[in-house]
Amino acid sequence: MKFEYKPNVKIQFLVLPKFLLLKPRDEKEKQIWESNRLYCYRGSLRHFLSSVARNKIEDEGFKLLSGNLEKLLTGSGNYLDPKKLKIEPDELTSHVRFYYNGFLGVEYLNSINNPPSILKFNSGYVLIDTLGNIYNQFPFDEYGYWTQERISHMLPLDYIPSKKK
Repeated sequence: MKFEYKPNVKIQFLVLPKFLLLKPRDEKEKQIWESNRLYCYRGSLRHFLSSVARNKIEDEGFKLLSGNLEKLLTGSGNYLDPKKLKIEPDELTSHVRFYYNGFLGVEYLNSINNPPSILKFNSGYVLIDTLGNIYNQFPFDEYGYWTQERISHMLPLDYIPSKKK
């Protein structure tokens, strides 16, 4: 739907993927697929936004940091208490509005492989549902870890992680 490339500045794109339910060959393949989906979800932007919408940021293993971009990219920002975030129900939908001004650093503590990710809000807020889906276009710029996987780690909008693993 949209693609913008500015060398050494940013890449921005909007895609509307279509997911088709495939039938696994056997139970082993089904378990591998479920495990891969959960791997893509844990520590992702969508996982983080879902935890914001459900008021479970620290319970889900995320740590928030404030500071400038340079400090946050090295993981040396200042701890930010999630209770101090402005998160309000949206008046027109069942979604929530998550407001932030400046750079927000996010670390996922339940993985040794995930370096910090940073969000810089453009519109002042992001409109999200409890599954972590975003309903306003390009509400923030992303830096760090979350810029690496993108399309290869996308999941269907109705994906709900398994509770058993």
